[in-house]
Amino acid sequence: MTTRIIIAATRKNRIAPSLAIAAIIATFTLTLTNFGPDPAPAYPVLLGYCWLVFSPLLIDTGHRTLTWFLGYLRPIVGDEGTDDMTRRTFKLFFHSKHLIFSVALAPVFGFFAFKYAAQAGYSDSMTALITTSFSLAGFMAGIGFWGIVVMGWVIADLCRRPLHLDPFSADGYGGLLYVGRFLVVGAALFFSGSLFIPFANVIFDMFAADRQVLLAYACVAFYILFGLSIYMAPYCVFTTKSSTKRSASMTNPSSCWTSSATTAFRPKTTT
Repeated sequence: MTTRIIIAATRKNRIAPSLAIAAIIATFTLTLTNFGPDPAPAYPVLLGYCWLVFSPLLIDTGHRTLTWFLGYLRPIVGDEGTDDMTRRTFKLFFHSKHLIFSVALAPVFGFFAFKYAAQAGYSDSMTALITTSFSLAGFMAGIGFWGIVVMGWVIADLCRRPLHLDPFSADGYGGLLYVGRFLVVGAALFFSGSLFIPFANVIFDMFAADRQVLLAYACVAFYILFGLSIYMAPYCVFTTKSSTKRSASMTNPSSCWTSSATTAFRPKTTT
């Protein structure tokens, strides 16, 4: 429900990018006022705030990418299969299960934001603003984590279905070239969260002697490994399947082929 509201509000509000830029400038000005002429302490907060104000646009882009990709699959999966995938995908995409990630990430972001702001010497009002903003960023990041899970689920669902592929397609992947591009877009959206890496580096330096820094290391490691696995696992599966199909087509090039995750690539019987 939350995801649906965010997407609807983002598409309706055409001036969102301008408001986001204005909010960033205002935050940066307040931070400079807090620190004087040296803006160095402001950069980690500023970059994180940049991600926060643009996060609704990132979520909307993910939704549009799913819509485009499911339409692209229609000749490969068939009308009935595509309609079923579309219904199941968006039911999952808009499900409140994103709270699994959001509820876990919001307090983690807020905790480290509070520790950072207090240690860096921000005023009480700025500390409260930074803590609240980063907690909200953690909640939005949870939606992003769930979105990338849904993208991985789409690829897994695709692998389980019979596919109508062309072994002689010019893209060299049986017509599945855009599966790779779909994964690249998903990875790019997910790793937009790298804007928080400077903030994480500051946390590492500030609390190097504190055991709480281990939680920060664990979060960053999980983020990187999670994103790479979502991209690399489906990529390897489709690369293997495409290579198998091309090899098979060399021995029987006149056959019509289908594929599924359970039957690999087998020729249709013709009468």
